[in-house]
Amino acid sequence: MCNNKLACAGIIVSLLVLVHVKTVGAASIEIRTDTSDGIAVLNGTPGDHASGENHLVAGVSGDYLYRKSSILFFKLPDIGNSADILSADLRILYLRGDDNNGTQDSADVWGLGYETVAAPVIDHSWYHDSNTDTGAGVNVPSRTKIQDAIISGRGNTPNQWHSTDETGDANLLRFLRYLYDNGATEGNFAIIRINYDSVPSTSPMERYVFASGDAVPIDWAPTLTVEVIPEPATLSLLALGGLMALRRRR
Repeated sequence: MCNNKLACAGIIVSLLVLVHVKTVGAASIEIRTDTSDGIAVLNGTPGDHASGENHLVAGVSGDYLYRKSSILFFKLPDIGNSADILSADLRILYLRGDDNNGTQDSADVWGLGYETVAAPVIDHSWYHDSNTDTGAGVNVPSRTKIQDAIISGRGNTPNQWHSTDETGDANLLRFLRYLYDNGATEGNFAIIRINYDSVPSTSPMERYVFASGDAVPIDWAPTLTVEVIPEPATLSLLALGGLMALRRRR
């Protein structure tokens, strides 16, 4: 039992602060794709597949034999455990399509796994053009479908943002937790792919074009937004601050 009124009050304030932060004090973090992002190309070469370009492509862009998928790298934040990620959302800026401002099918979003190197490099085997993918993940057992048809059809408005919907957000959250549960740590890169969901036609230009991590302005870059619970050390400092505030008031 607590015999000191100040001590009792301090304990109560500390607990209330902890509960408050745990439930409503989550931090929202915006992570732009790394400038190492780029394009995975079927058959592995030519084209604008290297990093440094200000745009990404899903579909056919110039040569049917070298079809393309966009690869994004997002640096993972420091969290206590996977359950500390509360929500997630991905948004990409659609720039243009073929001559009709779009393609005939749609583009899907997939989580491939994570990379541990400081400057991740695109593996052209990550290229894909199907609605399903049973391939092995990168440093994880399997790949995760995040969003079906984040953009589809012709006639899409250029320079317009497209975001994961409610289902996509839930899948993205599951994917990010999956990475941490399989050994990913702060500073590793989540690998996310945007790919055409079927084999494109033999047209030399059937594609979706998105802004990349090298986009100008930088606010156009693909952005991953996560809501996380602060680390325990942060919670303790907040609780201590509550106790000190109570002492000052006394």
